[in-house]
Amino acid sequence: MSYLNTLPMTYGLKNSEVIKMTELSVDTPAECAKKLISGQVDIGLVPVAVIPEICNAQIISKYCIGANGPVRSVVLASQVSLDDITEIVLDPNSRTSVKLIKVIASEFWKKDFKFIAGKQGFEKVDIQGNTAGVVIGDKVFAIEKKYKYIYDLAEIWKSFTNLPFVFAAWVANKPITEEYINLFNQGLSYGIAHVKDAVDNLETDITIDKIDLLHYLQNNLDYLLDDNKNKAINLFLEKCKSLNL
Repeated sequence: MSYLNTLPMTYGLKNSEVIKMTELSVDTPAECAKKLISGQVDIGLVPVAVIPEICNAQIISKYCIGANGPVRSVVLASQVSLDDITEIVLDPNSRTSVKLIKVIASEFWKKDFKFIAGKQGFEKVDIQGNTAGVVIGDKVFAIEKKYKYIYDLAEIWKSFTNLPFVFAAWVANKPITEEYINLFNQGLSYGIAHVKDAVDNLETDITIDKIDLLHYLQNNLDYLLDDNKNKAINLFLEKCKSLNL
């Protein structure tokens, strides 16, 4: 994915043996999902909400994009408090976050909002008055101080379920050799163990300073796909199914 939350993973893959066996592409979460569903790619870091749509889907890695508390980069931003919000603009780049806010609204908050499909750049112009917006990824760093109310969706999920949340997992749509999977996981493990090196070697322009970025990667994100995170994935997909999302 083309977000900073994947920086340790891409750094690890690019600095491991598995890169010699891999053609690596970088896309938004929605595009990653589209490519895996259509068969354009064999493995993708995809929003967990789309796993039921992938033929022969199998999670092949013990690493994910998860959070065990505030994630910071998946939020509901608003100029008014929750009680005064009437409609929510949805980020077009992640189906998991879109479904998550609908689960939270229906199952936890017991509120009925009007949901609006957002367009690129919506976070700069559409969040005003009684209209809030689900904003994900690096865009959050640029707007988190702009709006009076910032509701962290991973934190809200945990407050109601006592479970972490998984936004994306490494999924294959066909059998992958054990040799490749082992090398793949070794690469991811290397990157996650060398987060500071990944940040220090980052050369592209970003909307957050490197000290803040390092804190975000080390404290807001939880990359290990453990038993509780697998429980969280199953619970989330069950709730999505029950709500026909």
